[in-house]
Amino acid sequence: MYLAHYQAMACFNRVLTFGELKTNVDLAFPWYDSFDKTKKQSREVALEQFSALYNYGVASARIGTLHDLSSEQGIKEASKLLQEAASIFDNLKTQANTMKPADISADFQSQTCDMNSNLCLAQAQYLFYKIAKDKNMKPSLLSQIAMQSSVYFTAAHEKCQMAQPLRQYDNGAFGSKLGWFKNYFEAVSFFELGQVAYKEADDKGKGMGPCCGYLNKAMQCLDRGKAFAQQAGSNYASNYSAKLEEYTKLHQKALEENAKVYFEKVPGDNELNKPDPKTFVKLIDQK
Repeated sequence: MYLAHYQAMACFNRVLTFGELKTNVDLAFPWYDSFDKTKKQSREVALEQFSALYNYGVASARIGTLHDLSSEQGIKEASKLLQEAASIFDNLKTQANTMKPADISADFQSQTCDMNSNLCLAQAQYLFYKIAKDKNMKPSLLSQIAMQSSVYFTAAHEKCQMAQPLRQYDNGAFGSKLGWFKNYFEAVSFFELGQVAYKEADDKGKGMGPCCGYLNKAMQCLDRGKAFAQQAGSNYASNYSAKLEEYTKLHQKALEENAKVYFEKVPGDNELNKPDPKTFVKLIDQK
């Protein structure tokens, strides 16, 4: 419906003129911004056209996030919808540049389009992490996938902080959720490596130092996310507490065993082999 409306408005924009003259179509198009709740009204059909495109992107993202994830096929379908939504917002950023400045609300600003696009890619990337995790794929791959999800959430969070309507949306809770996820997935990435390093050290009798280094880094990432989780709401604070308990248990165990049995040097941040982000999602051509 939204896509058909967008295409119809694009057609009208080519063949009709809108305004108050007798030769014009006398229509005014309204738009209520989703972030700052302000109303825009214009006789420029571009406002109605790009409003439809914005709604199409939101609808695709919502369908993707609410999709049935009980099967691998369902997860892949949800990921595709989110990638399509990311592409729609990326396309909207370019098209919205043709709007009159007075008609541009927060929804159509470049920071908002970039934020929405990266947020959809981050969620789509997470779904591939879920597939890989369910299939017990190699921890090194899980780490790479999680790190790329963090990269996308980081980009979304940065864009959110660049525009006041985005920063203030939902009293800042929205931005805090993005901040939590960027740190959470980075923590997951290092924890995956720490877990496998612990098992290898236990099997081979060496390698506990690097294990402690990865787990140190995972704990640092969780600590950076703490304030965001607390500001985002009770569910996020609970998630932080659960992950902190899980990570702390293995972290303390590794540190104690290294101090008593292995006596290995724990590498610092600059000495660790950091995960190379690996993406499984992309923008889809909207032509």
